[in-house]
Amino acid sequence: MRAYSGILFLGLLLSVAVFRSPLRLSRVKKIVLIIVLLFVFALGDEFRQSLVDLRTASVVDVGLDMVGGMIGMMIVLRSTFYVLRSRFNVKKKAEGY
Repeated sequence: MRAYSGILFLGLLLSVAVFRSPLRLSRVKKIVLIIVLLFVFALGDEFRQSLVDLRTASVVDVGLDMVGGMIGMMIVLRSTFYVLRSRFNVKKKAEGY
């Protein structure tokens, strides 16, 4: 469980880093970039595990890492949506709509 919380945290960090970066990419391209980076980190983690005695690398673990990272990404996307929506509502009320 501790390992999956780490990859969830990685998904949160990558999502915030990519969405707040000055990259001029569409939202969909940023999501694809995050997924590719998560995949690379998951593969790297499994490769590292294969080099350690008494540890094994597994394709299933790569998939689980990807799921955890994407859950982190969805948390960032949802929170961004709610923040932007609340800012829009405050702005709209201030303008008298």
